[in-house]
Amino acid sequence: MTSRILWLVGLLSLAVNVGVVGTAAYRWCGSRHDGGACSGSPCAGEKALHQELELTAEQARQFEGLAAGLDRRLEAQRSQMRRLRKDFTELLGSDAPDQQAIRRKLAEISGIQLEIQQAVAEYLLAQKRILTPPQRRKFAELLVRRFEREDHHGSSSMAPLPLGPARPGHAAER
Repeated sequence: MTSRILWLVGLLSLAVNVGVVGTAAYRWCGSRHDGGACSGSPCAGEKALHQELELTAEQARQFEGLAAGLDRRLEAQRSQMRRLRKDFTELLGSDAPDQQAIRRKLAEISGIQLEIQQAVAEYLLAQKRILTPPQRRKFAELLVRRFEREDHHGSSSMAPLPLGPARPGHAAER
């Protein structure tokens, strides 16, 4: 019984983890048609955010710098998450799963998820500091709309903005 519950908790954690990392990947590259990295220039969603907030050229340049910094900062966590997911699935797939090892691996995964969420929160606060008071109000509205959209679609990530084009198969909520 305990093994079955642990298995289900592990799968749930893995699903949330994949959602966080997947949403972050979408944020960086999902809106591009070629599927490649944004290569230092804003993706379509970022451009939509820049337009929605009516950023000046200087603000847009600062936003792009913040995004590049976040990407560099999160690269280590992404790599670590891939390794932890692999380790976790191997633990679950063993003939005699070690429940303590599974719990420890889940704790490691949770720690990395927290680091990612903290980095994203810092990123959003840094973006906010660049904005004028009217832009900050709009930014707050967009964040609320973004999280409401994610709640509606069953996602629970802390991935950074943009609030631009909706994911394929989801209507844009503008």
